[in-house]
Amino acid sequence: MAALHREFVGKLEGGCNAEFEAILADRNVVASLNELDELINQARRRRERAEEQAKADSRPVDVPVQPHTLPPSSLYLAHLAPALASHQSSLQQRLQSVQSENVDLLRHIQQQRQEMEAMVRGLEEAVEDLSASAEALDPEHMMELTREAVAVDNELRIRT
Repeated sequence: MAALHREFVGKLEGGCNAEFEAILADRNVVASLNELDELINQARRRRERAEEQAKADSRPVDVPVQPHTLPPSSLYLAHLAPALASHQSSLQQRLQSVQSENVDLLRHIQQQRQEMEAMVRGLEEAVEDLSASAEALDPEHMMELTREAVAVDNELRIRT
């Protein structure tokens, strides 16, 4: 019975070891653990350099904030920051472009307003001249000119 037990345990141990080795190989566990060790060593070296620099500068060591202690909003904003920065710069460029277009449009509108004011002044002067000439004519002569103008207008309407 002891021999059967040893044989069963041996086969079970062999199967488990084979399965474990297959999992290690499939998931590349050894290389990943080596990379993790290297990352840990790099972090230790950075911390030691920071401590040495802080001692040299006679200031306290800046302890980095652990990511797991940050609120979710800070984490996702940190991940979005590069995309948001590029989007902000494109929007800033677009804003500057629109602002320069607005300046050009404002100049154009001001120029048009000046032209309209000049036209209105010219029309007002023409109306004043016509009013002055109408006052200079006697009423009978004015009525005769009015009849002639109406007749010419009617004749033109009939021809067209």
